[in-house]
Amino acid sequence: MVWHDGQVGGYSAYLALDPQTNTGVVVLSAQSVDRNMLGMMLMRLLRTQSWLPSQ
Repeated sequence: MVWHDGQVGGYSAYLALDPQTNTGVVVLSAQSVDRNMLGMMLMRLLRTQSWLPSQ
């Protein structure tokens, strides 16, 4: 997994990509606060959920 974050001019962003599953998460915020934990939690949920229909 690769990720990048940043803050500028009162805004913040977080991006995470998982090349193994071809999935990703983007968090954009109109506040200059750290959103890394939110992005990591969303990525963890995405990686651990089964998207196959239940049988």
